[in-house]
Amino acid sequence: MFPEGNRGRGDAADARAGVAWLALNGHAPVVPVAVLGTRRTGESVGHVPGFRRRFVVEFGTPLVLERPAGVSGRDALVLANDTVRTALAALVSDASARTGIELPTDDPNRAARG
Repeated sequence: MFPEGNRGRGDAADARAGVAWLALNGHAPVVPVAVLGTRRTGESVGHVPGFRRRFVVEFGTPLVLERPAGVSGRDALVLANDTVRTALAALVSDASARTGIELPTDDPNRAARG
């Protein structure tokens, strides 16, 4: 699942709560995954990368998300969602720095929101 709701820049600046909700209610760990090299600046989200393009896939540490005692369901979801987004953003940033594969500088969904 893409916590951002679609294929965006890839920096995990925003995240929807679906993954966090499933983890809290399904009691399943969340494994953050960074996939780098799928889109370059200027390419649309529907662009198929060419042959021999370098991709990197890195898996983060599994996150076990639980509702803390005395915390409302809504607040627990906000906390869990922020935990997922923060872990994913850190993983993407670290993977990008380690591999030298940069994230696209444009937002491919800007025109759709426009």
